[in-house]
Amino acid sequence: MLKEKVGDLSEKDIQIIKSTIPVLKEYGVQITSRMYQLLFERYPFTKQMFTKDVSKGLASALLIYAENIEKLDSLMPILQSIARSHVNRGVRPEHYKLVWECLKDSLDEYLDKLNLTNKREIIETWEKAYWFLADMLIKIECELYKSE
Repeated sequence: MLKEKVGDLSEKDIQIIKSTIPVLKEYGVQITSRMYQLLFERYPFTKQMFTKDVSKGLASALLIYAENIEKLDSLMPILQSIARSHVNRGVRPEHYKLVWECLKDSLDEYLDKLNLTNKREIIETWEKAYWFLADMLIKIECELYKSE
């Protein structure tokens, strides 16, 4: 099951992700709004895949992920729902790289504002966590695309 291995996340990585929960609670929507702004500026074709209201959804998903990083099995219903939404919007595996690029830049901007001394470590850890989550979603989405 998912609990057996949380990607390549160490116990320290898990603690770093959990330490960002207050930041996600307070600034999550601002971070994801900025991420979508960057995504649409850099990759205008993505506008057709996402509506403006997805900032709150992504912020909520990141927070739920961080809060449940040690019990990922409980996230499967949410991941199934997200994957169905992605398939309906035409999200493909190659789009995850674009989203990470913009999310990373947005995180970088907000963590700068917070003057966190371990900003680089937080971003590197979130990159690992992001790709673990992305890989799970991509697998589910591939199955859904096959069944269409």
